[in-house]
Amino acid sequence: MTSMNNLLILTLLIIPFNVIAQPEIMNESVNPIIEHLSWCESRHNNLAYNPADPILPSFGRFQFKKQTWNWALDRYNLFPYADEHDRENLLWDGQAQEKVVIEMLKEGRWEHWYNCLNKIYEI
Repeated sequence: MTSMNNLLILTLLIIPFNVIAQPEIMNESVNPIIEHLSWCESRHNNLAYNPADPILPSFGRFQFKKQTWNWALDRYNLFPYADEHDRENLLWDGQAQEKVVIEMLKEGRWEHWYNCLNKIYEI
């Protein structure tokens, strides 16, 4: 694989993007989706850690990458007074991750969890 292909894959993994079409699952209330995602991503484990998912590590109950986590906190203005150290700690907080997931799903950014949602809903 060329370095350009590696860069493209890495970019797709860590940079959030808008989703034009939303799957049927968004017609459900958010809570069942959150529960399904939490189970699929980490078995509800706030301390789940995947060191290479597939290239960069993922953290916590919903398996966020640090770049996506920081982007989402800024985009949704969540925990605005958190410094860098606090943001790292919040990455391990299941309730904090849930707030971010809800905001992302409301905005149609379900593709971050495509594999789990596909297992659950066959999208």
